[in-house]
Amino acid sequence: MSNFDLVIQLFLRLTVILAICRIVTILGRRYLGQTDVVCEMIAGVMLGPSLLGLIAPDFQQWLFPKLPILTALGDKIPNPSMSILYAISQIGWVIYMFLIGLEFNTKLLKHHIKSASLLSAAGIITPFILGAIASFWFDHNGDFFQPKVTPWSAALYLGASMTIPIT
Repeated sequence: MSNFDLVIQLFLRLTVILAICRIVTILGRRYLGQTDVVCEMIAGVMLGPSLLGLIAPDFQQWLFPKLPILTALGDKIPNPSMSILYAISQIGWVIYMFLIGLEFNTKLLKHHIKSASLLSAAGIITPFILGAIASFWFDHNGDFFQPKVTPWSAALYLGASMTIPIT
């Protein structure tokens, strides 16, 4: 694959990515009231294997090939055009995070630190207490815990496990 072919493939991929992102952003902002970032994430899902790969798998594979290129000797090397696209995406990610850091307002954080702390504490304490209470109910109404587990150990375990966010 020549350098010219790599450049053409790279610009084709970037054109498709940016065009779809722009179209989805315009439609998402106008009709769904979503922010640009949410619309760009939706566009990413649309271009991935879950939607474009389902609707047009050959086009998706051609546009974003996963398979390595076989050389004349039979060696597998990563697709160079995808490596270039990956490197460009990482540079964009670093620049994006840098810009977010520049816009971070510490005065706003200092102004809302009390309410944010109370809200965070409530989000931890409430499920902990509810989980601890539920453990006493589970301990008496079934075989939820082993017989050698003390009620306070069960309360601590279930309370702590309820504070873990599910993502």
